[in-house]
Amino acid sequence: MKQTQSRLDDINPKQKMEKNYEEGKKKAQEKKNEYIKKIQNTNVIFSNGMSMAINIILLYLFVYTCYNKDSIINKTHTPIPSNMRNFFVKKGWPILKETKGGFLSGKKWYYIKNSLIIILFITYHIFFTANISASKCNGSQQWGPSITIVLVNFVIYIGLLILVLDKLPGFFQPFSNIIGYTIIISPILRQLFNTIVKYVSWLDYIPLTSPISTLLLNTTKNMDEKLFDIHDILKTLLLNPKDGGDIIDKILEDPSIFINNLSHHDVEKVIEKLKTDKRKIIKTKSDWEKEIQEGWDEEDKIIFEDKNNNIVKNLKKTLKFRDSISYFIWLIIGVSLFMSSNKTNISNLNICKVDKSISEIYKKIEEDVVDDIDESNKKIAADFEKTGKDIEKDL
Repeated sequence: MKQTQSRLDDINPKQKMEKNYEEGKKKAQEKKNEYIKKIQNTNVIFSNGMSMAINIILLYLFVYTCYNKDSIINKTHTPIPSNMRNFFVKKGWPILKETKGGFLSGKKWYYIKNSLIIILFITYHIFFTANISASKCNGSQQWGPSITIVLVNFVIYIGLLILVLDKLPGFFQPFSNIIGYTIIISPILRQLFNTIVKYVSWLDYIPLTSPISTLLLNTTKNMDEKLFDIHDILKTLLLNPKDGGDIIDKILEDPSIFINNLSHHDVEKVIEKLKTDKRKIIKTKSDWEKEIQEGWDEEDKIIFEDKNNNIVKNLKKTLKFRDSISYFIWLIIGVSLFMSSNKTNISNLNICKVDKSISEIYKKIEEDVVDDIDESNKKIAADFEKTGKDIEKDL
C-alpha cells in the first residue's frame, strides 16, 4: 500500500500543473521583455551616444545661427571704398555690387533657420521620450504624455534659459571669461579653430571683408589672416604705449584686463566713449593714418586702411565667438536638465495606454504559452491515468 501511494505521489498532477502554470507565466513575461528589448535595440537613433551627438549638432547650429544674426540678416555686398575700387579696376578684378537678398535671405531666412532647428530638436525629443515610455509601458509608446512633457519642459528649461541669457548677458561671464577667453588667447586652440574654418567654410567668423578676401586671394603676397587673434586686434585698436601710457603695456601684457570688461552687445558704444575719454587709449582715424608710411605701395595701404576701419567690427566678432562658447555651455546644461526631467516624468506615469497592435502581440504570446501549458497538463494527466491503471493491475 505504501509503495502504491509513493508511486502516486511521484506524479502528483496538481503540483506539476501548478508548477507548469508558474513556469508559463515566467515564460510569457520573458517573451514580452524580449519584444520590448527588440524594439529598443532597433531604434539606434535613440541610444545615449547617438542622442548626445544629435543634441550637440543641433545646439551648435542654433548657437551658430544666433551669433551670426547680423550677418544673416544683412547678407548683402556693400559698395567698397573708392581707393579699393580704383585698385580693383587697374588689376581687372571683379567688383561686388550691392545686392538685395531674395526670399531665403535676411530676416526671413534667419527665423526660418532657427525655427527649423527648434522644430527638429523638439520632434527628436518627443520620439526619444516616447521610446523611453515603451520600456515603462510594456513596449507601448505613450505619444500624448511624451508630447506634453517635452513641450512643457522645453519652455521651462530651454525657453526660459534663452530668454534669461538674452535679457541678462551678465550670465555669459562665468564661462566667457574663463573657457571662452582661454580659447581666443591660446595660439594652439586659435590655430585649431582657424583650421576648422578653412575646411568647413565657417566664413561668417572670418574678420576680413569680402573685397579684402578677394585682394588676398588675387595677390602673390604670402599673407596669413589672423582669426580671433586678440593680441593683433589690440595692437591695432590701442594707441602706442608712448602715446597711451603704461596702461597700454599692461593691457597688451594681460588682455583680460580689457577684454573681460567688454561685451559684444555694446562694444561699439564703449569703444567710441574710450576714444573721447580724458585718458585716451583707443586710436582714432587721425592716429592710425599717421602710421601710413610713404614707401608703402597701394596694395599695402588698402590692406592697412581696411584693417583699421574694420577693427571694432573684428573685435566684436571675436567677443561674439568668446560669448558663443559660454552660450553653448549654458545650453548643454539646460538640455541635460531638460532630458533628465523628461525621463523622470515619463517614468512616473501612472496610467499606460497600450496600443492595439501591442495588445494583440501580447495576447498571441499568452495564447501560445497557454497552449503549451495545456499540452503539458494533458501529458501529466495521461501519465497519472496510466500509472493508476498500472497500480490496479498490480493489485
